[in-house]
Amino acid sequence: MNLSGYTLQQDRATYITAAVTGTTSSSSSPTILTLASADNLGKGIVEIDEELLWVDTFDRVGNTATVAPYGRGYLGTTAATHAADAKVTISPTFPRFAIKRAINDTISAIGASIFAANTTTITSNAAVAAFRLPTTGTTLNIRSVLAVAYQALGASKEWIPIRTFRFDGNANSTAFTSGQTHLLAVRLYLSMTISLRVALSKLCILQTQFLLLLTQMSLQHKLDYQNPAKT
Repeated sequence: MNLSGYTLQQDRATYITAAVTGTTSSSSSPTILTLASADNLGKGIVEIDEELLWVDTFDRVGNTATVAPYGRGYLGTTAATHAADAKVTISPTFPRFAIKRAINDTISAIGASIFAANTTTITSNAAVAAFRLPTTGTTLNIRSVLAVAYQALGASKEWIPIRTFRFDGNANSTAFTSGQTHLLAVRLYLSMTISLRVALSKLCILQTQFLLLLTQMSLQHKLDYQNPAKT
């Protein structure tokens, strides 16, 4: 997603006509960008792919720009090679790395309010009140139980909600190796399948997947803004 697509003032841009094969710039061997046009270029920041660069000098006749010795990987971005025809954004309003950092900070601030949801099942037993979660295997890292229902016997196959239950996230690990149990206040005297909708503590996984998706969107899509007053 390119947030500058939502602004009235669009960023000026051009593209490089020759690949940037190095990742360093020095006074003796500077990085020189060969551009399609240097008409809108000035001294300052440009963005190519995910990298910010500081342009020290430019030549509007030769359509080139020289990067300062301190100009590669500017403002903490990662210096990288760039293919020919890569877009060059001049003085970007919303650099990609800044957008992703802001999103990351926002997700981190939300913290424990983010969770993943999953479904697990247990089989009722009239002699048992507390059931291990999950019934087999390793812990699901369940944070809370959102809803519980059991499937009625017979042709209807109806799922009937159970309103009264208790989740124990710190159960005795000797009796329940997963350390998590579910206690039913209603005894079901027949063997029935009980479905539990649970909230999982998976903030880190969700955050990684979300940022990966946003990164892909940032690289692959551009949303253009049209000013209704000018259409």
